[in-house]
Amino acid sequence: MQSTATLRCVLDALSLFGENTKVALLSQLGKDGVSFTPEKFDIEKFCTSVTTLLDQWSDLLFVKIIEDVCRQSDTSLEDLGLRKGRYLHSSELLKELFVKIEAR
Repeated sequence: MQSTATLRCVLDALSLFGENTKVALLSQLGKDGVSFTPEKFDIEKFCTSVTTLLDQWSDLLFVKIIEDVCRQSDTSLEDLGLRKGRYLHSSELLKELFVKIEAR
């Protein structure tokens, strides 16, 4: 289960491409079965759907979410034992970050 603050970072980051695009993304993510409630949010499903929708642009969104979650949690990737260079895609780093944040 993700915290409300962490999910807020995800939702806020969706504004990166503008409000109209955010609305369209939320609509499509909902159709893809992505829920934005703390009890039902699935980071795997979210990353898969966003990658399908945005292709290479998804990395930009994932990096923004990573930065925002770290800032909101008052932590760093290094504090959590994570290193950017270790992951091939930002989605993998984001998934690992969510696991670490959830375990706190």
